[in-house]
Amino acid sequence: AIMASLWTYVIGAVCGIVSTMEPHEVAFKRTLDDLNWLMRDRQVPQEMCIKLRRYLHETREMKRWGSEHAVVEQLSPQLKGEFAHFLHKNWIEQVWYFATMPDEVIL
Repeated sequence: AIMASLWTYVIGAVCGIVSTMEPHEVAFKRTLDDLNWLMRDRQVPQEMCIKLRRYLHETREMKRWGSEHAVVEQLSPQLKGEFAHFLHKNWIEQVWYFATMPDEVIL
């Protein structure tokens, strides 16, 4: 009984750590769980359930981008520029007239 309790505690602790590593994924799954509960509670027809779930899956990345945008908006203009340069550096360097420009001009 002690080993089973210890094992349960370890599994719970690991799950807690993993769940906080991907907050966007956790939020999405929580929303999906809430939707499933709502549809079951309101006895939503199967065809509509499929549409509602599909919508959540298709807008998943848009919501993530919205969250990322909200975080970046809190940065100073200088840090926003540096961060944008970091994110887009690969393609900027492939454009011939940007490749020779100093970073200060691009920012």
